[in-house]
Amino acid sequence: MKNSKGIGAKTNNSSRLASMVARETQNVAACCRNVRS
Repeated sequence: MKNSKGIGAKTNNSSRLASMVARETQNVAACCRNVRS
């Protein structure tokens, strides 16, 4: 039981991290676009 809960928390964490990374990437892309133009 404890193990499966830990795995679920890990998956939730990584998905949150992935969305955070995606947001950061979008921010960087927007910055690059602003700098170019």
